[in-house]
Amino acid sequence: MLLRLRPMNISNGSVSGEVEYTQHEDGTWSFTLTLDGDPVPIESDWNFATKELAEEQVNYTLDSAALRKAEG
Repeated sequence: MLLRLRPMNISNGSVSGEVEYTQHEDGTWSFTLTLDGDPVPIESDWNFATKELAEEQVNYTLDSAALRKAEG
């Protein structure tokens, strides 16, 4: 049985969006991140052992998006 957490807003100060975490039957976690102004969601390429690891990847993705935005 999949457990989807309700989508929530997320921001790192310069980039924001909405993230949804999913817990899979085997206990692993994945995410779908939709950045504001970008209609194409970013989905995790693999499942993470813990939700905390998925959250770290989301934060890394937000930081990467902020750098791309800063570079123009």
